[in-house]
Amino acid sequence: ITRLIQRRRISVLVCVPQMLELMRDYIVHAVPAAAEPRAGAKWYASWWQYRAVHRLLGWKFWSFVVGAAPLDPDLEEFWRKLGYVVIQGYGLTETAPVATLNHPMETRRGSVGKAISGVEIRIAEDGEILLRGENVTPGYYGEDAGSMLDAEGWLHTGDIGELDETKNLHILGRRKEMIVSPSGLNVFPEDVERVLNAMEGVRESAVVAAKEGANERVHAVLVLANNVDAAGVVAMANSKLEAHQGIRGFSVWPGESLPRTSGTGKLKRVEIAAWVAGRSPAASEAPVARSLDDPGLSSLDRIEVMMEIEHRTGVPVEMQSQTVASLPAEPLVFPEWNRSWPSRLLRRLVLPAIILPLARLFAWIKVEGAHNLRGFEGPVIFASNHQSHFDVPAIFWAMKYGWRYRTAPAMAKEFFDGHFHPQRHTLLERFTSSLNYYLSCLVFNAFPLPQREDGTREAIRYAGELAADGFSILIFPEGKRTDTGEILPFQPGAALLASRLGIPVIPIRLEGLERVLHKNAWYATPGRARVIFGAPMRLEGTDYARLAKEIEAAVRRLN
Repeated sequence: ITRLIQRRRISVLVCVPQMLELMRDYIVHAVPAAAEPRAGAKWYASWWQYRAVHRLLGWKFWSFVVGAAPLDPDLEEFWRKLGYVVIQGYGLTETAPVATLNHPMETRRGSVGKAISGVEIRIAEDGEILLRGENVTPGYYGEDAGSMLDAEGWLHTGDIGELDETKNLHILGRRKEMIVSPSGLNVFPEDVERVLNAMEGVRESAVVAAKEGANERVHAVLVLANNVDAAGVVAMANSKLEAHQGIRGFSVWPGESLPRTSGTGKLKRVEIAAWVAGRSPAASEAPVARSLDDPGLSSLDRIEVMMEIEHRTGVPVEMQSQTVASLPAEPLVFPEWNRSWPSRLLRRLVLPAIILPLARLFAWIKVEGAHNLRGFEGPVIFASNHQSHFDVPAIFWAMKYGWRYRTAPAMAKEFFDGHFHPQRHTLLERFTSSLNYYLSCLVFNAFPLPQREDGTREAIRYAGELAADGFSILIFPEGKRTDTGEILPFQPGAALLASRLGIPVIPIRLEGLERVLHKNAWYATPGRARVIFGAPMRLEGTDYARLAKEIEAAVRRLN
């Protein structure tokens, strides 16, 4: 194929990701200067800067169209930096076979593009990608027609994904391969494998779920170079992974390569998982050492351990160990300026004069259960389902004057990634993210709450400070906005806060706001909505997953 490209016979190559890997290795060997291309240049500048590469492959060749298997973002970025266009698509044999495709002039990194004409995409409650259209086959040969589709004609792909604000589809992983951590967060094997495969001495890796009682744990299967310490590799990988992704066990594969499918080269995870489950643990697995500074511990695990140490010793953890004090690696700074008297004064002017009237103009809100707030003093934790960016204004409008200005909404820290991690984003993205962050803190008295990153312990302490000052906390335990109005499973964060702070929870149910401002919409559409306040409830214990289900059940009962 490379020879055909060099002979100027090919201008666009349709291939699988493995072909991009082979060609990258070829290019790096032939043109060493291309090993680490620099980012940020326009395509024409990259063509000139890396003209040796383009001369080698021929000036007619300009693009890769990639499908059939997940594409490593670093591999995609490598070719983009050299000035080539990488166009990802997505589909199945059952969709004949393309369902989404990036526009060549509007490619988005990590995305497989938008739905092609005639195809509808929907993200189910559990994150599964559903497809519907005339290109979707109704059934397999020899089976009943329609057996593949649900009652509404949707094809359940088995892939987990999400739609961004521009309706580009991002594939997160396979549903059957997804690992649910004990803290309720999803772990996608490809994300962990990407980190492992970048480690020195790792030839290849596979990540599967290992059962530990009723829980699933992240387990790595490694193929290593000679004399490489597997435990050291795992410890180093854990230092680079997010808390909930931490590897809890590992095995070294006895062969020279992991089993893969022919053609696409996908890992045979079922076969690998069966080998992990059936082998002798003593012979093939060394347990990963668990310590307080091990990033493999979930945020909730670390909080429990740290608080227990502090309780028994009476000494703050930060004063006991420099290693422990380094967790999280990047200290999370919480806003205090938004509780100053100028900020409070501005909030009391802006909310009733501008924000809430604008919200009411679009959301025609019916308030129910307001009597549950009468004669009841805060602080409390308001736990609500999450439908739209209109949720906070709608809840604030439904509250009485006394509650409105003594409530601090928790917002997902990851939503403001450009503010907290500017090195990952462009100048415009950093500016927009920081502007949204400061406006949210100022106008709504909001504060960041990590969902997938470190900083949960600091968030609990900050919430404790808010409660001590008499502020109630508004939190959305689902962690993300709904797609069609359904209520998603509640994460344990709100339960942990309520139990640890010893304050009551008031459940809130929202209805109709996803139609007013859908998460994928650019503008609001006027419509009816409901805000329903439930009776206060007390939570006790440390089984936060169970307590979260109690809050979720209370919200679901509000009709």
